[in-house]
Amino acid sequence: MLIIFLVILQFLSPLEHVFPGAKGLIELYFMVYIGFIIVGELTKGTIYQYALAIGRAFFFIGYSVYALNSGIITATVEGLTLTVNLQIFLMMIILIGMFDFAKNLLHIINYLANKAETEKITDTLPMQEIPAK
Repeated sequence: MLIIFLVILQFLSPLEHVFPGAKGLIELYFMVYIGFIIVGELTKGTIYQYALAIGRAFFFIGYSVYALNSGIITATVEGLTLTVNLQIFLMMIILIGMFDFAKNLLHIINYLANKAETEKITDTLPMQEIPAK
């Protein structure tokens, strides 16, 4: 991810004069996303892994809405004002984020159900006596 981040930054350098805040937005997004990946790997196999994935989905949705200025982007280049309506694109991003949220919520329910089932089975098994030799 870090290599991809560095390559993308090299391609975005010429666009800095058109969209002055784009580089900072992308840097922050990649830093937070890499942080989610690292913490997610550290919590693998626990319920916290799925909780972090839900947090990542909400961050993805919120940051996309913030970065895309609610779907309307306006830029001024050499006296020409350019306005782009990305609301349909933003709705697709939000839909993808909601699917990610729902998937991870189902993973949490499955994790808790498996854990409760395993605990119930081990609690109901009778203790077997080991015969003496």
